[in-house]
Amino acid sequence: MHWLHNKRLRIGLAVSALIGLAVVPVLIWKRFAEPTMPDPGIDTTMREPLQAIAGLDIAAGMAATLFASEPQCINPASIDIDHRGRVWVCEIANYRQHHEDARPQGDRIVIIEDTDADGVADKHSVFYQGPDINSPHGVCVLGEHVFVSAGDKIIRFTDSDGDDKPDEKQTLFSGISGVQHDHGIHAVSFGPDGKLYFNFGNEGRQIKDKEGKPIVDLAGNLVSAEHLPYQEGMLFRCDLDGSHFETLGWNLRNSWMVAVDSFGSMWLSDNDDGDASVRLNYVLEFGNYGFRDEMTGAGWHTERTGMSDEKPRQHWHLDDPGVVPSLLHTGGGAPAGITCYEGELLPQLLGNLIHTDAGVNVCRAYDVEPNLAGFRCQGQDLLLGARDPWFRPTDAKVAPDGSILVADWYDPGVGGHMMADTQRGRLFRITPADHDGSYRIPSLQLDDVPAAVVALTNPNAATRYRAWKALQSFGASAVEPLWELAQSDNPIHRARAIWYLGNLPDQADKVLAHAAQDPDPRIRIVSIRLARQLHRDVCDALPSLFRDPSPQVRRELAIALRESESSAAATRWAELAQQYDGEDRWYLEALGIGSDPKADACFEAWLAAVGTDWNNQSGRNIVWRSRARKACSLLAEILNSPQLPRSEHARFLRAFDFHSGIAKQLALRSLVDQGYDVHPEEVFARLNARDASTSAVATDALLLFVRSNVYTSQSLDLIERYAIIDVADELATRLLDDASGTLSVRAAEVLFKLNAAQPLVDAMESSEPERAAKAIHLVSLTAGKQAVSLLMPLALQATLPMELRIAAADGLAARTDGQAALLKHLQSNELPAPIQVSIRDGLLASPVKSIADAAAERLASPESVEAVAMPLVDQLINERGDAAAGAIVFRDAGNCASCHRHNGMGKEIGPDLTDIGKRLSPSALYSAILTPNAAISHGFETHTLLSSDGQIVSGVLISQTEDAVTIRTAQGIDRTIRRDEVDELQKQPQSIMPANLHLKLTREQLIDLAEYLMASPTKAQPPE
Repeated sequence: MHWLHNKRLRIGLAVSALIGLAVVPVLIWKRFAEPTMPDPGIDTTMREPLQAIAGLDIAAGMAATLFASEPQCINPASIDIDHRGRVWVCEIANYRQHHEDARPQGDRIVIIEDTDADGVADKHSVFYQGPDINSPHGVCVLGEHVFVSAGDKIIRFTDSDGDDKPDEKQTLFSGISGVQHDHGIHAVSFGPDGKLYFNFGNEGRQIKDKEGKPIVDLAGNLVSAEHLPYQEGMLFRCDLDGSHFETLGWNLRNSWMVAVDSFGSMWLSDNDDGDASVRLNYVLEFGNYGFRDEMTGAGWHTERTGMSDEKPRQHWHLDDPGVVPSLLHTGGGAPAGITCYEGELLPQLLGNLIHTDAGVNVCRAYDVEPNLAGFRCQGQDLLLGARDPWFRPTDAKVAPDGSILVADWYDPGVGGHMMADTQRGRLFRITPADHDGSYRIPSLQLDDVPAAVVALTNPNAATRYRAWKALQSFGASAVEPLWELAQSDNPIHRARAIWYLGNLPDQADKVLAHAAQDPDPRIRIVSIRLARQLHRDVCDALPSLFRDPSPQVRRELAIALRESESSAAATRWAELAQQYDGEDRWYLEALGIGSDPKADACFEAWLAAVGTDWNNQSGRNIVWRSRARKACSLLAEILNSPQLPRSEHARFLRAFDFHSGIAKQLALRSLVDQGYDVHPEEVFARLNARDASTSAVATDALLLFVRSNVYTSQSLDLIERYAIIDVADELATRLLDDASGTLSVRAAEVLFKLNAAQPLVDAMESSEPERAAKAIHLVSLTAGKQAVSLLMPLALQATLPMELRIAAADGLAARTDGQAALLKHLQSNELPAPIQVSIRDGLLASPVKSIADAAAERLASPESVEAVAMPLVDQLINERGDAAAGAIVFRDAGNCASCHRHNGMGKEIGPDLTDIGKRLSPSALYSAILTPNAAISHGFETHTLLSSDGQIVSGVLISQTEDAVTIRTAQGIDRTIRRDEVDELQKQPQSIMPANLHLKLTREQLIDLAEYLMASPTKAQPPE
């Protein structure tokens, strides 16, 4: 076992699991039967299927019925609906803590059916079961093929004889990471173009073909999250056999699935990193979606120039050039399945996105409308678990009759790879309020062309797939009826016909010309997307659209130019750029996506077209977004312009971070030479040190800034980079007076790196105990290999106050060389008992086995704490507390605020708990408090780092790039270690939140704390 997994390791920290991201479930059988004995701590009140509807609020004008429940389906993570209206369910029992024991035979794909059309399922059967599909995340039924996303694969099952049992099993894709992780592979869906669409979360990492060979996509890139150029979660498209593989989007976090409408537009939701920044996205193809820094891969917490104060904008790097804007930020949650509604049964939802969010117990409809080159939307709750917080919708699909089926994996909480309930699961059906409740799906007849054309208009994807295949078999006889459909008054139907006709070689040119003249801009956009798939260069195939009145159409053309090889591409791009209004971020990003592979040529063409009239709002934004080399000199010109508002300077300085090379350095040098003085520190931070040192003007400006602003993060970077030693004394004084944490540690690091730390070392023997203690602490964290020689004499100095001796010893115990030195003195009986008690845990958890073993022989075990039984959750949930008193417990006795924020109070180390009451039921909240190691939120796991000089740093991994690793400790200090100084970095199984909180709090305090966390964020706050 690796040393970092040593169960005795207790150095550092972990994170509370009170917030989570996953949506995964489990199972048991028996129709509407009494449930078997629940897991300890799960309340069973109001959990029966017959009461399911009573727990929900249902949108006005709609009805919801319980279509199926346990025992027919258990914990559905994803569903699909076939052409017969049957619901195919991914059941997950074998997940994480239950991955071996819940169902030894393996997880299942179950078919749920209503044979008598009364709107209630009465039959269920198992299509497939096996350990090879444990923890399946997606199922897609297309004719005789069933695509299952599970583990490290996408598997294609084939049922050749229609007996609902697979006759063949083939691997379509393999080698995907994130096995037993909800940020892995997700569901496949069928697009209007006859292709497959799917995605994986940021644990997916890479994808390989059926033979295990790494996939290179049509853009010529290896499909891997290694920043070449892709990273984090990704979105894909391919043919039904896996060929013609495209990477359509990247740098997502964990979108549960992608929805594709009949116009080929893609929509998805993306989970946040526990910071109330869940988002909906409209997909600009080939876009970067901003979860990590595009250039460095740094996490969103990492400070950067122009960083917004708004969390969602921080979280998704939305103020950086090259990031696709979000459609909508929905706050906290655990977003799951999404689909496009294109049926007629619920006309008020036509064109809406139907989205499920297990975290906030809701299935919503989002009415999306065009907004310039992008979109805006507003949502309404279709189903809300207003009286049943166990309602956890995970997916929604449209049936052939136009009704909506919603999957509910039903659990007291979500997140941290944990599920508390292993017995339940539901399916709800949404219809109009005046519907008779029946579920009649006419038999699908595809014996002739008219029937197949009608089937192509169905709102159910599986039905349309069968229509698509039938039309292929009819050949030329299908063309005329499809052309009739292509001229329908219904634009959705027109689009579907155009996609199909475009795939007929002898119809392609005609259909492109027809679609390009359609009065609906969505159809004109289909012509552009279809041209790309037909490998027709838009410069030649669709020249009339470059002056289209719709910015949405021009947006799509800009993206299409990315793949254009026409000699006219740069000129056409400039034509589109001249129509940019200076405000529309969607349009600007589309211009950037289209020009990036040929940035210099496009930029030159634009400059040639606009001449000297470029320095206006539109032009400045194009310069800001461009990756052309010549953009660097124009960035400098913009920054030197007196007309540029001071508030805009950081934005244009940040743009330099997306350039490299001599053009960037020349532009930065010109700023210094011309006396740029708004943010000179930002220029010096980017300028090569050599270039600054050769300029007297630059040197004087640099020293003036640093001496005037010694104690800032920017100045500390510059002091280290340019070795400005003459500020050492002032820096030492400032850091010892400071209590901010990260900044003081960074300042001490700089002093030691410049061999200028003597003032700090001297302060360890200050006559002021508080000052001495702080100096000892900073030296222990930043002195490197000097720490032992500096701290050991203090630990052994009998005349020094014991609290200072203990501080020195504790610092040594957090280093391997310090542990060895302490052990030597321990064996010589030179360490007094108080020091032995303080260093005990550190030495016993040493990564050096000989030290840990020797320490175990010498150090006495601590006095045992009298056992106190953990309170039973099912008793606690029935008691009410005092929220105001709970706020004080959160801040003081519980020490929760040392790691968590709640309504603005506390530190940002663990997840923000402001909306925790919306995300967890009372039973799940109590379980998270009492057993924090049971489920740790993704992104908040403890990591422990061993540096090359022997230092051990433990906490939350904030960022890791090719150059450095940043860990936030329990004290809220961000420690950044250079990559070449990292020997080991390992994720730990323990939460940073201490277990056994019930030993620290009274029962009353525990109940008050839960009451406070479950209450509205503004309901109770502690007194000042």
